Order: sequence, then structure tokens, then C-alpha cells
Amino acid sequence: MHYVTATFNFKDDDSQKKFLGVLSSEDGLKVTRAFKGCRNIECYTTDDGEFVIRQAWDSRQDHAAYMAMRKESGLFDSVMGLVSKPFEVVHLSYTHY
Repeated sequence: MHYVTATFNFKDDDSQKKFLGVLSSEDGLKVTRAFKGCRNIECYTTDDGEFVIRQAWDSRQDHAAYMAMRKESGLFDSVMGLVSKPFEVVHLSYTHY
């Protein structure tokens, strides 16, 4: 299992509302959840106003294929117009203790 977080900081409330509209659209989370290897995706807001998407994938390769598809579709370009800084993607590996 491969885990990923993506953190977004929006320019303003209107930009965040536009992003939430994308997530709920036919091209949003519905596409992500149906993509090969996607096990789970959840959205959170921090106390500091950051928007965090937490994902679980079968493999890092599945996530990489998903990211390539989203980049090719132009979605990332549209999101970049809404954020105050580039969104941050962090890859996590589960560690057993």
C-alpha cells in the first residue's frame, strides 16, 4: 500500500470554493476513486486553513500514472491558478513498529 498527502493553500475563499466545485464535479473525486489502484481518498481542512487530501493507492506506480493523467488533462494548470503557492505532494510508506 502506498499513501500520499497533497496540501493546498488557496489565494482566497473564492479560489477554495472553485476547487471544491472541481472536486465534486464529474471530473473530480469520482474520476480519482475509479482510477486503477486508488483505494481511498479523503479531504480535510486544517485549523490554519490548509486543504489536505489523503490518499491510499495499491502502489506508487498507480499514483504516478494518476498524476500523469491529471497533468495531461490540464487539471493541474487550472488548480495552479487557485493556489497561493504550488501544492505539496508527500509520499508516505507505512512503517510497522
